[in-house]
Amino acid sequence: MELWTAFTIGFLGSAHCVGMCGPIALGISAHTASTRKQVLHTVLYNSGRIISYAILGVLLGLLGTSISLMGFHRYLSIGIGMSMLILLILPKLSIQLQSNKSYTIFLKHITRRIGQLYNKQTPSSTFSIGLLNGLLPCGFIMVGLAAALITPTPLHSMWYMIFFGLGTVPVMGILTLTPTLFTPAFRSKIRPLSSYFAICLALPLIVRGVTRHDMLINN
Repeated sequence: MELWTAFTIGFLGSAHCVGMCGPIALGISAHTASTRKQVLHTVLYNSGRIISYAILGVLLGLLGTSISLMGFHRYLSIGIGMSMLILLILPKLSIQLQSNKSYTIFLKHITRRIGQLYNKQTPSSTFSIGLLNGLLPCGFIMVGLAAALITPTPLHSMWYMIFFGLGTVPVMGILTLTPTLFTPAFRSKIRPLSSYFAICLALPLIVRGVTRHDMLINN
């Protein structure tokens, strides 16, 4: 998985971030009056998100490397691709997974903490909001992590998620600096875009796993 693909996926899919994370980003810009402070808080917020993505990338990279060493790398690629397609075809299954008690407790804890940080309105609190935002369960982030899981090394996986996060910065930066550009109605309409990107990634993952198997047989 080349790093440029991570940036491309992040950039093209960042419209989904506007729909899902838009209220959090807009809450940050609402507390900053001057342009200089808005830019500072925008940088801190997005830096926090990217650091969280990098940490998740390392963890997923370690898992993927362990699975690869056991000889199941191609099965992992096929399994991830198939799982993504199944969740898209059967949205009720995705809803059931999200209703899991552990999932809901984790989500409530993160959102409650973000709400507490809003009241502080400091650079450090903005950075912390970005860190927590990066840990929020999100279908679009799962797409990036799925790709990071099958990268060659944990370091590559970390950089993959960093470039993925950098790809989302332009659109998210525009959102925080010009909040009136994206209306609530517009954000709700573009939210489902992650489904299309999931399909575009799921199919190559499946093909990658199958062709890898064929190459091993031919050799």
